[in-house]
Amino acid sequence: MKPTSNSMPGAKQLQSNELTVDPLHPELEKAGKRLPGLGIKRWMLPVYRPIERSISPFFIPKPDAQNVKVEHKRIAGRDTMIYSPTNRKPTGLLLYIHGGGLILGTHKNSFGRCVPFVNQLGLVVVASSYRLAPQHPFPAALNDTYDVWRWLNQNLDQFNVEPGKIAISGESAGGCIAASLVHRVSEEGGQQPACQILIYPMLDNETALKRELDPLKFPLWNNISNRTGWGSYLGNNHGEVQLPRYAAPAKHLNIDLLPPTWIGVGSADLFARENRVYADRLTEAGVPCKFEHLEGAFHGFDMVVPRAKLSRDFLRSQMKFLSEYLDLKA
Repeated sequence: MKPTSNSMPGAKQLQSNELTVDPLHPELEKAGKRLPGLGIKRWMLPVYRPIERSISPFFIPKPDAQNVKVEHKRIAGRDTMIYSPTNRKPTGLLLYIHGGGLILGTHKNSFGRCVPFVNQLGLVVVASSYRLAPQHPFPAALNDTYDVWRWLNQNLDQFNVEPGKIAISGESAGGCIAASLVHRVSEEGGQQPACQILIYPMLDNETALKRELDPLKFPLWNNISNRTGWGSYLGNNHGEVQLPRYAAPAKHLNIDLLPPTWIGVGSADLFARENRVYADRLTEAGVPCKFEHLEGAFHGFDMVVPRAKLSRDFLRSQMKFLSEYLDLKA
């Protein structure tokens, strides 16, 4: 069933018109209740960023990387980490874009995301950095990843990967940039991605304008932080002006040109509704779209509780989609 126009993202509306976050899945409840719903304001960033970068490696799970080569390189002027299989010929390439609300995060913390794609599918995964807002507002992040995309397509022979076997993925804010990148590439031409994987992507700036969502205790990422992210990226008056092209994926037109798309999100995620709306639009436009909606899953659940069956199934669905559209035998 499609959501009604007045339904709230990631929240249920009670008969009293009170909004509440969906109950957490039993596998995730304990971890979710321990996570603060971050309420990040712009003035906090100079203090918060160094803390995040210093403690994140201790909380990000590190899967087995015995057959994975990890390299640090500069590509198109951006720092990247390249993960390659050492026990077989690469089957394809995945450009991966990290999250962080457009204001936080680093490509160096994508290890746990990238290694499974190398281990299970034999992909080369390139985790790219990009400039963060508010110091570097739109279109800096998009331009950075676009330059990396073009470089990769011009140098696929360096990775022993065939043209046409390249995909784009990103989580949260990285999903925002990935979706905008794919849309830009589809309109500007050149080598197209075989598919895109959007992991609880940040798609619609208008969610941040819904002040009634501010009191809701979404684990990990709430609407106060969301408004800081979009305001830093697009400007604080982003709800009152017409946005530039490619600024917010929810505003994209001509989406019938987009490649097959996988979108996954939990019902207790702030981005639940905007993700469903985007998936519905793609389907109605004739774009093959796999939408995974997980009851009771919160933002970033799969990284916080990676061994939960819900998390393993979530990753398995991404692997299956990539295998199909990259035409992999793995």
